[in-house]
Amino acid sequence: MNKTLTKIAVTGASTVLGATAALSLSIPAQAALLGPAASCNVLVFGDMNAKNTDAEGSVCIGGNAKLEPFTVHSDVSNPASQLDSLVVGGNLTYGNSEIKLGNVFVGGNASFSNSTISKGNAVVHGNASFTNSTIKEGDAVVKGDAEFTNSTLEQGDAIVNGEVTFNNDPTLNGDIIEGQDVEIPDLPINFGEAEQFYKNYSAYLGGFTDADNTSTLKIFNFTTSGLADAIAQGLNLTFDSNSTVLVNVTGSELNLTGGEIKLNDDPNDTYANRVILNLPNVTKLSTSGFSWNGSVLAPMAHYDFNNGHADGQVIVASLSGTGEFHNVPFDGNLPDPEPVPEPLTILGSGMALGFGTFFKRQQSKKQKNAKQ
Repeated sequence: MNKTLTKIAVTGASTVLGATAALSLSIPAQAALLGPAASCNVLVFGDMNAKNTDAEGSVCIGGNAKLEPFTVHSDVSNPASQLDSLVVGGNLTYGNSEIKLGNVFVGGNASFSNSTISKGNAVVHGNASFTNSTIKEGDAVVKGDAEFTNSTLEQGDAIVNGEVTFNNDPTLNGDIIEGQDVEIPDLPINFGEAEQFYKNYSAYLGGFTDADNTSTLKIFNFTTSGLADAIAQGLNLTFDSNSTVLVNVTGSELNLTGGEIKLNDDPNDTYANRVILNLPNVTKLSTSGFSWNGSVLAPMAHYDFNNGHADGQVIVASLSGTGEFHNVPFDGNLPDPEPVPEPLTILGSGMALGFGTFFKRQQSKKQKNAKQ
C-alpha cells in the first residue's frame, strides 16, 4: 500500500453519516414534472443494461444496473451539484466509466472496474469491489465487505462495516474506519412508490384529448401506428410558443427507426423542455436512430433504445441499449390529478463530500463526553 493508513475501529455508539446535510428541493404543484423522482434525467423502475453512451444528468434505477461504459452526469455545468447522480436499488456493475459529479447510491452489491468517481461519495449497502478505479473527491462507504485492487481514494476515507481487503498496492490517502454501528443512509428514492405514482399519473394524463386544449396547453392524440406513420412522413407539431405540449399515444407497442418529431419546425429544439410524450399502455418500446425532442413517460414499457438521443427526461419500466440522454428537464405546466396534491418534496441524501471527516468529528465528541 502506498501510504500507512490510520485504522479506526468503531464499536458502541451509533452514528448516522451526513444526517445534518439534508438537501430539500421543493417541487410546487403544477410546475415541472411532478413526482418522487422529478429530478432524474433517467428513471428506470426495473433493470437497466446500457453501454457506449452517457447521461448528462442523474440516473435512477430501481433494479440491477450494468453500465459499461456509461458516463453519468456528463454535463458538469448543471448547478444541482449536491444531488445523487447514480442511484441503483439492486446490484451495480460499472466498468470503464466515469461519474463526473454527484454521489453514487447502491442498494445491493457494487462492482467498479476501470472507473472514476470524480466528485462524490460511493455508498453501497451490500459488498463493494473497486478494481483499477479511483474516487477523486469523496468517501467509499460500504455496509458489507469492501475490496480494493489497484485502486485509489485520493482525498476521502474508506468507511466499511465489514471486512476490508487490499490487493496489489492500492493508494488510500485517508483513513480506514471500521465498525458495526456505522449507519449507512437509506437510498434517496423509494422506487416502489415512484413506480406507482408515475403509472397513475400517466393514466391520468392519458385521459386528456384535444377537446381539452387551452391557451397554454396543447394536446395531441395518436395511436402507436399513427404516430409511427406520421414520423415517417416528417411529423411537425405546431403550437404557441408559451404552450405546454402533451402528446398522448395509445397502444401497446411502438417501434421507431430514424427521424424525429419536429417542434414548430425549430432546428434547435428550443421547445423540448415543454413537451412530454405520454405512453401509458405501451409495454414494448423500441427506437433505433430516433431522437426524442421532449420527455418520455412510458412507465410500463421495456425500452430498447439504440443510437439516437433523448432531449428530455425518460421514465420507463426497464431499459437497454446505446441511446444518449440529454439533461433537458421538463419545465411545462401539466394538469394535476384531483384533488390537487400538496407540493412534493424531493429529498437528496445530503451526503456532502468528505463526510468521513464529519464522522470522525462526531466520534471524537462521543469519546470526549465518555471521559467526562
